[in-house]
Amino acid sequence: MNNATPGMCPACQKAKLMASTRERHFNPRGNPVVVELQVMECPACGATSTSAAQQIENLRRLAARRKHYGGLLLGEDVLEFRRRHGLTQRAAATLFGKGAIAFSRYENETTYPDDATTMLLSLAMEKPDVVRWLAERTGTVVSLLWTGHRTLPPNPPGVRRGAVAPCPVRQGVQFVQCVDSP
Repeated sequence: MNNATPGMCPACQKAKLMASTRERHFNPRGNPVVVELQVMECPACGATSTSAAQQIENLRRLAARRKHYGGLLLGEDVLEFRRRHGLTQRAAATLFGKGAIAFSRYENETTYPDDATTMLLSLAMEKPDVVRWLAERTGTVVSLLWTGHRTLPPNPPGVRRGAVAPCPVRQGVQFVQCVDSP
């Protein structure tokens, strides 16, 4: 049972949370972009949290920064792509011929992919067969190719988490093709 008083700081229970804002700074290719995010802050201990409504608004504000990126991918675009295909950051780096920590940097937006990588990632996002083609040539195991959906559902129909379906192996590459069950 939660004994926290509504509106009170869940960390210290000494003060009511106050609406505040925080700035998040991005620097896509030298173009400074600042997004003001909504938070609730405790004046007593400094703890911060976000309400559901604030989180929704913050996501909208973060997505709105796309117009300032001049065709660059957002970190969350890269993360969504990687998760949709069941790739680790290291496997994604191998798939696209990048260094071991490149995808961590892309997802956190500490660096941005070069133009060629941005184009190839964008193509792979639009055409899942590109992922298959890259995997075959790099020998990267793609544990999941989810087609027909923009995001990966929590439990794809017909696929157990951690299971590898018997699939044809070509050049050392295994694919698990998920399809909707009737």
